[in-house]
Amino acid sequence: MKEGDSVLINGASGAVGSMAVMITKHFGAIVTGVCSTSNISNVANLGANRVIDYKEEDFTKEINKYDIIFDAVGKSSYKSVKESLNETGIYLTTVPILGVMIQVLTKKKLNKRRASFIAAGLREPNVKIEDLIYLEKLVISVELKPLYGKSHNLGNVTIRVFE
Repeated sequence: MKEGDSVLINGASGAVGSMAVMITKHFGAIVTGVCSTSNISNVANLGANRVIDYKEEDFTKEINKYDIIFDAVGKSSYKSVKESLNETGIYLTTVPILGVMIQVLTKKKLNKRRASFIAAGLREPNVKIEDLIYLEKLVISVELKPLYGKSHNLGNVTIRVFE
């Protein structure tokens, strides 16, 4: 992702999706969040440039084309969203079902538009640590404000546990 990319986040009000909205905004993306009616203001407050209520509108039927579509809830498929991607667009999901795996193996070779996923837990420990340190700085600076979790006061230390 680069500054100015158009990113659609399906499931933008959940734990993963809300963080994705804030992180993509941090990197300068133009963010469209998809959520239910009751979460529209929450997603807008996270920084989404536009919010779509999935109960009222199907983002796959609109004319907008996205650089990245991130399905944080596993409710779409590459096949259902590919026409919503621009020519070099990427579909990402947290749920690598068989169809996505096949797309990863075939579409990268056949055209520029593609589906992808990353097994983040399988990366080298030093890379994961660097990413966590970077995210920690964003949380400390309050640029990332996790929506879900509980604070526990342990004497002079407060620990926030995210669910």
